Amino acid sequence: MGVFRNHPIKLLLASSLILTSLPAYAAEPATLPANPKVSAQDNQAMENAKVSKDKALQIAKKGIDIPADYTQRNVEFQSKWWGSNSPAWVFYWDHQGPDYGSIQVVVDANSSSILNIDMYKNEYDPNATYPPKVDLGKAKDLAMEFIMKQFPDKKDEIVYDNRFEPTKPPLQGSVIYPVTYKRKVNGILFDNNEIRVNINGNGEVTGFSYRWSDDIQFPAAKNVMSEESITKLYEDQLDLSLRLIRYWGPRQKNDTDPIAYVPQTFDGTGYYGQQYFRATDGALVTPWGDMIPQTQLGLEQISDKKLGDMPAGKTLTQEQALAALRKHFSLPEDSKIINASYREENIDNPVSVWDFNWEQNVNGITRGWSSASIDAVTGRVLNYNNSDQVYYAKEEGKIPANEKTSPKISREEAQKQATELVKKLNPDIANQIYFVKMPPNPYQEANPGIFYFSFAVLQHGVTLENQSIGVSVDSQTGKIANYWFDPYNLKLPKEAPVVVNKEQAKKTYMDMVELKLTYILPQEKPSIYNKPGKSNTEAMLVYEARMKNSGEPTFLDAKTGLWTNRETKKPVSTAETISDIKGHKYEKELRLLLHYNIFDITDGKIAPEEQISRGEMIKMLMLVQNNGYPIWYDPNRAATFSDVSKESDYFGYIENAVQQNLIDGTKTEFKPNEKIDREELANLIIKALGYSNLLEVPNLFNNDLTDTASMENPAAATLVTKLGIMDTASKAFKPDEKVTRAEAAVAFYHFLSKRNQGGAIRY
Repeated sequence: MGVFRNHPIKLLLASSLILTSLPAYAAEPATLPANPKVSAQDNQAMENAKVSKDKALQIAKKGIDIPADYTQRNVEFQSKWWGSNSPAWVFYWDHQGPDYGSIQVVVDANSSSILNIDMYKNEYDPNATYPPKVDLGKAKDLAMEFIMKQFPDKKDEIVYDNRFEPTKPPLQGSVIYPVTYKRKVNGILFDNNEIRVNINGNGEVTGFSYRWSDDIQFPAAKNVMSEESITKLYEDQLDLSLRLIRYWGPRQKNDTDPIAYVPQTFDGTGYYGQQYFRATDGALVTPWGDMIPQTQLGLEQISDKKLGDMPAGKTLTQEQALAALRKHFSLPEDSKIINASYREENIDNPVSVWDFNWEQNVNGITRGWSSASIDAVTGRVLNYNNSDQVYYAKEEGKIPANEKTSPKISREEAQKQATELVKKLNPDIANQIYFVKMPPNPYQEANPGIFYFSFAVLQHGVTLENQSIGVSVDSQTGKIANYWFDPYNLKLPKEAPVVVNKEQAKKTYMDMVELKLTYILPQEKPSIYNKPGKSNTEAMLVYEARMKNSGEPTFLDAKTGLWTNRETKKPVSTAETISDIKGHKYEKELRLLLHYNIFDITDGKIAPEEQISRGEMIKMLMLVQNNGYPIWYDPNRAATFSDVSKESDYFGYIENAVQQNLIDGTKTEFKPNEKIDREELANLIIKALGYSNLLEVPNLFNNDLTDTASMENPAAATLVTKLGIMDTASKAFKPDEKVTRAEAAVAFYHFLSKRNQGGAIRY
């Protein structure tokens, strides 16, 4: 029995094969105090509430069945509940122990309506099986049953929202389906109210969220543009611009960053920005419901010519770097340097930098900190932060307290100052820098202590993915509070890139866009100059531009014109676009793995009957082990095998397999292009399951295979057949037979049903 002492998983497997059983032990539940207490944010509001605490508690308990083993832990009164801006009672219950659970119910203290319910139960299910007992369709049925039990009166007021559906079938049995219903008003979806039920793979409710507000006013759907008309309007106005983006996956030494076609949205970032169009006339509106005039959008060049060059030569000393900073910024009064450090970065964008930190000290008391970074070669200021100046000036009496919200300079003056600073700091690229025009932000208008400005560097029609230069100006002192420059600006293409025609790209982009008629509740504007803001209860009818959910991080590659996976760098393919698996004997298993980019695709085919190589097999195994997520290693990692370089698509997967002791890392070569046979596949699967030690136990399994004499490890072949992972023909395992992609897909599908289940995957 010593073999099993440190391998409880192996013991469980062996015991199941020899028909024995083990006892189960439960953890001791934690004990917590159970005296609910009231904490009021606003005593006056609580006294004025129309619904008492006791009455609200009765309403809460009617809203959802509180299990008998749940204890009420706390109750709060909030004068302004975030979801409705109404005064509310908030009640909490929980259940301690390994099967932890919690319930929160929010009751409107004026209207008596339930505003919010959140229920959570421990989602990890150690008994989950694969495939899950419940698929998405059954989960939707179970979720509706739960909703009808709790809120039967809402049946005709909700509509299923498929945006939250899992886009891929699960690779584990411990899975959570977030079944979401949005409120339906006049047959139109209202995004702000929803009922969401989480169903696990065994069909149990593990989470429940109810967000509802009865005081919203909805305008009638009159004189509304058709979906076809608004889609045409959107397409006509769609302006795709070129953006230099960064891969999210591994980087090789000579990798070049891709250029993507991205829509130019009003927020200046232009990357999957949320856009609303007023349903009556198609006017673009902000999240606060304000129309955006075209004059408030776009880019303005700050200089028509280059204004100078940046010095280049030896690395600057600390004093030289400080001198470069002082040319443009006055350091805080009463400050001293508390840190000065030099660093070099060679991972993503090679750069050497001096970093400085200052401490502001008045009468021996620390009042704040400031920081700056300077390029150690050119002296270009990369960032500067001194946003605490106004606060300390007020404390010292240099700025009267009653002038707290009154700007000393106008936004126009601040913009001019920011623009001049950007020119001086970047003379070599001044003619490539543009001011980003954006509509007014209510939060800035309400509290104009700091003015914020964004600038974009544009070279050969290409900008960075997000705003690349940021400046903030203190409205009280007129001083620069913050400055930020992304060194990636200097990686913009030096020559005009070769890209597909913009109209062609627009058609491809439109295939991924949908415009849906929906009600939204415009965001509440903040109070202005200390005057209370007005709670917003009037919904707006808009068309929302949404990107269809592909289930992958994608971008529209400007060079190829194809939607491309941002992690794998490969064009996006779906099981539906593959031409050689429909009707295949193992179509189900092949489709499952295709969803996780496990097969390499050539000309829309995966060639399921072709033999699979050792490199492909390891990649397949490690992707399955990692629940479909790609595996990367730092490009500085030394390669284990001489024939698997860092540039190989298999590098990260093979290195990970070595690290997990699934393959022998002491050999000099791996031979990734050799075809794999059934015996090697059996050994890999047994190692991946963690059952290798079982093979060392003599006569543990009855070996009834007829061709084990030539095998190096017949016990592995025996075990994979006993587990039903690999099949046999007339008791012959055929260890030397090569494995096709279809056969590998079947083996790994069965492998998924046998491996030790991990934590729940939330889609």
